[in-house]
Amino acid sequence: MIDVEMSHAPIDMNGRPTLLCFAVDVTERNALRREFLETIDLERRRLANELRFGFDRTLVELESAATRLQLASGSGRVDSAAIELIARSSQRAVELCRQIAHRATTTGNRFAVGEQTAIDLS
Repeated sequence: MIDVEMSHAPIDMNGRPTLLCFAVDVTERNALRREFLETIDLERRRLANELRFGFDRTLVELESAATRLQLASGSGRVDSAAIELIARSSQRAVELCRQIAHRATTTGNRFAVGEQTAIDLS
């Protein structure tokens, strides 16, 4: 099966009204369009997974440090490493939010296809 675009126009041929028809095989064009749309979808999913992983990791670090800090406060000693981890993880979450907001505003609320992302998830 092939994809075809058809068009027609009435014409006059030697005094007789005639219908001129055109048919164009657009099978390859449609296949390329589908492939392009699939690539866009895969790229969006990849970016979403990277962002989710970065947030998950940062939030787990925050939760862990907060728990250690709560346990330490009950024993009367302060866990400075936990406080530092909370501060670093909080700052990292803020940076990720800013990067996402920047990417959304510079690409019309979507990620541009084929464009390298500036979001550092390390």
